[in-house]
Amino acid sequence: MVRGSRQLLVVAATLALALSASAATDISGTISSDAEWTLAGAPYRLVGNATIASGVTVTVRPGVEVIAQDNYQLTVQGKLRCFGLRYKPVVFKTTTPTTRGSWGGLYIPSGGVGWFAGTSFWAGTNCVTVDGGWAKFDTCWFLYAGQDGLYVLNEATLLVETATFAHNQRRGLYILTPDAVGSISDCVFMNNGEYPIHVKANCVGMLDDNLRFHGNGQDLIGVSCSAANDIRRAQTWPAQPLSFDLLVGSSDVLEIPQGIRLTLAPGCKLIADRIEVYGTLVSGAAGQPAVVIRGVNETPGCWDGLFLHPDSVGQFTNTTIRLAENALTVDDALLVFEDGLIRDCQYDGVLAYGDSRINVSNSTFHSNGRNHLRLSGLLLSGDISDCTFTTSGDYPVFAVARNCFMLGTGNHYTTNMRQAVAVACNRDPDLPSSQTWHSQGVPYDLTADAGGALLRVAWGATWTLQPGVVIAGGSVDIEGTLQAQGTALKPVVFTTAAQPATNGSWDGIYFYPASQGTLQHCLIKYAATGVLIQSASPRLDNCIITDCSAHGLLVSGTGQPTIYHSQITGNDGDGVRITGQARPNFGNLYTTGTDDDGYNNFTDNAVCDIRNESSHNIRAQNNWWGTGDLDAIATRIIDGADSSGPGLVFYRPPIPVQSNSAPALEWSGLAGSHDDGISPDAVDPYEYVSCRVKYIDADGDAPAYMRLHLLKGGSEFQGSPYDMELLAGRPVDYTIGVIYHLGLRLPAGSDYSYYFAASDGFQEASGEPNTEHSGPTVGTGGAGVLISSVTALQAPAGNVEIRCRMLAAGYVDVEVLNIAGRAVARIATGRELDSGENVLLWNTRGDSGTKVPAGRYLIRISAHSNSGTCQQMIAPLILHR
Repeated sequence: MVRGSRQLLVVAATLALALSASAATDISGTISSDAEWTLAGAPYRLVGNATIASGVTVTVRPGVEVIAQDNYQLTVQGKLRCFGLRYKPVVFKTTTPTTRGSWGGLYIPSGGVGWFAGTSFWAGTNCVTVDGGWAKFDTCWFLYAGQDGLYVLNEATLLVETATFAHNQRRGLYILTPDAVGSISDCVFMNNGEYPIHVKANCVGMLDDNLRFHGNGQDLIGVSCSAANDIRRAQTWPAQPLSFDLLVGSSDVLEIPQGIRLTLAPGCKLIADRIEVYGTLVSGAAGQPAVVIRGVNETPGCWDGLFLHPDSVGQFTNTTIRLAENALTVDDALLVFEDGLIRDCQYDGVLAYGDSRINVSNSTFHSNGRNHLRLSGLLLSGDISDCTFTTSGDYPVFAVARNCFMLGTGNHYTTNMRQAVAVACNRDPDLPSSQTWHSQGVPYDLTADAGGALLRVAWGATWTLQPGVVIAGGSVDIEGTLQAQGTALKPVVFTTAAQPATNGSWDGIYFYPASQGTLQHCLIKYAATGVLIQSASPRLDNCIITDCSAHGLLVSGTGQPTIYHSQITGNDGDGVRITGQARPNFGNLYTTGTDDDGYNNFTDNAVCDIRNESSHNIRAQNNWWGTGDLDAIATRIIDGADSSGPGLVFYRPPIPVQSNSAPALEWSGLAGSHDDGISPDAVDPYEYVSCRVKYIDADGDAPAYMRLHLLKGGSEFQGSPYDMELLAGRPVDYTIGVIYHLGLRLPAGSDYSYYFAASDGFQEASGEPNTEHSGPTVGTGGAGVLISSVTALQAPAGNVEIRCRMLAAGYVDVEVLNIAGRAVARIATGRELDSGENVLLWNTRGDSGTKVPAGRYLIRISAHSNSGTCQQMIAPLILHR
């Protein structure tokens, strides 16, 4: 039995003892002089409406009963002081104390003062109404009201401590004014018919965090947002066992005015329809229970979301926002979102406009219907780092091109509908000032916006691309400077966004006159013309230009680029075409420096390797042409030797054949891959396949490229060929061999085949892995079980909600593990789940039936296929009490 129930029994027993008191005293009309009500005159019978006049003090001693004989009211314009004890309370009641609403109750208007200790109030219409007056309640009871236990109006001051509100017809406490001040602490609300507490938004801060609730009609705290300004003073909303329901007023919109700060304490739970922030909203704290803001049901879009208006501030730490249309709409405001979660929204997680500053870190975005982040403003700033973006309905991030610099390091993207960052171009210029783009592990897709796919870098601006950045589709126009800073292991890649990839499916990189740039360790493929340079002099260093439908490199006007240690190979037209007065440098052995000494690879271009249509002689010394035969090299060059007018191409001396040893490919020798390049050979659909190969070069040359070609039915599979990565944690010595790897998940099929391809920049690698091999075999039917994602979150009611997305129906076992890996609860064994998202609930009890303590846990889900294979996935969980 809760403490409030024990107190009710004590009060009832005291009432029975009081029946034996001495002769009654009748009260009605105006009490115009100070009085003391004692047991000697008890009981005091209210035989008509009575008023304690202004300036008059009435003192009530322990054990005194005031009994209303009918529907009368006691009004306190002066002072009423009741000094009851816990076991000898002062009692206000009727002749039928459990008949709700059987008298008018106490009424304390403006100027009135009520001071109550050890006092119980029974069965009033409202037990006590404080209408602008001052009232303090210490160890009091509000019981069986016809409407509300304690009803507060106007500019009241209210101090309530250790009170019990029980069995009232509507609410225990109803604060209908935004102007009340005071505090409510250490109280119990039980068995009230509607909300235990109904309060204006401006007065929620009066509630302390030590309130208890049991058996009320609504397991929520009603918060009315119908005032002209909902929040009129800085305040903190404390965490409560129940959620704050912001939908109970005549307006469902919570408004935080300019200059006002509202703080949501850790553990706060809000059910909202729309929150408008013009001032400051601070939510949550690191390492504490999460703040949860959500809609009225489990339907995405069931509420509007939070809106940060111009000059407002939203600072969210360890906060979960769910089920909104857009979780956060930010317009010329500051948003800080750390260690949080935004999920299950109808459209976007964060939608940003204007010149907002957006700082998001260590947060997760999951199952939002459109984009997790939509960075639409043209003057945005900030940083988005160390975030996880999973299962979006479209692109995980949509950004105007000039906002892509905001995407920092450490972000991860999984199982989104489109695994790329959508880049909106055609703002002319798209990048008006200098900025740096970081690798995201997924491409920046320039074709994502219907407005156009041309990215233009303005004059005076520098666009810096960090190692590993992938730019997909459209075209790139450089009027300023391009600094593409790839490395041998993490090249910058310019490629197509189209699938399957085809030569010429994007335009290429265009350097305007007087533009500048350095392309270092870049891979440029599938363009119409890979790089077009007009009257500019960028530098290409360790680059690969391949699979272009027209030319690999086109230099026109007065362009004088330097191309060093690069490969221009496998293009459908000319490898290089030179027109106008251009004079590119492909290798000049007569200069004192060595950073223009050639070492380029011109091979396998369909028409010719270099076509010189300019009037200048072009230096292309010390390069590899696939042969050391000078006559054969001459046939791959079209210049003034073939027709009058153009200059010559000086290609002598070429790199001699004997100066380079061709690389070789071997099987990795790792477990499961001793005699082939994949492991395992047979898998279920979308199960992980590891692809590994060893690259060896006697000269110690790193591979210019290392690729896996995957074929299905004899044709390149979607996205193939794939660039492979160096296997971490192993020594890098190309002379003895270095292992490269790639992980794939594939749909069902038995007609897969594969081969590996590599080059040291001069010659193609040979070896058994370079020839086509069958595999892997990807099963069908029951083998289609796959878990694509698992999340576990504690719901407002205390249960844990486990969401498991399946790519096919199957059977699962679900366990809860402690941090040491030992099972503490088994939620499901052999349960069949459908394809798509499934929700399972855990009541936080262990296998013994008792609730497990707060702390860190792991949710382990094992999915079983008919073939006997088992896939496991684990999700972390922090359980709060």
